[in-house]
Amino acid sequence: MRVPLFPLPNLVLFPGVVLPLYVFEPRYRTLLADVQASGEPFGIVRILQTSKESDLPFQDRVSRVGTLAHLRHADPHEDGTSTIIIAGGDRFQVQEFHTDHAYLSADVALWPLEAEGDLSPAEAEGAAHATARELLSALLRLNPENTDALRAAAARRTPS
Repeated sequence: MRVPLFPLPNLVLFPGVVLPLYVFEPRYRTLLADVQASGEPFGIVRILQTSKESDLPFQDRVSRVGTLAHLRHADPHEDGTSTIIIAGGDRFQVQEFHTDHAYLSADVALWPLEAEGDLSPAEAEGAAHATARELLSALLRLNPENTDALRAAAARRTPS
């Protein structure tokens, strides 16, 4: 399956999450027009390194894992920009990038999340705690100035 890609820095779209985006770059205006014409989803992938951080080609600086984004609403503005609402769909793995459009696209293979029903209650609880620890660790790395507040908030939410 080939999908247009909308790489974003510091953002990951999760399946089932609704997200507003502001589309202003010409290449992503083109992507939006193509998506609206086709009715097909596009992919959100995270930019891992900016052009200031690396001389690698753009496709080598983005994640090879992403989420399909389903366009729910587009509000065009007079200046050609748009505000859109998307909903996260299936997770995917990039098989091969393509640079034959103004925007990056890729052949992707869907990578479904494991069904919670496949885990025992104890395994599901353990996985939830591991995920919570990973999220807290990531938040602490991204927001070192708020370490005390984040730890205090996590402690209030931790079940006994």
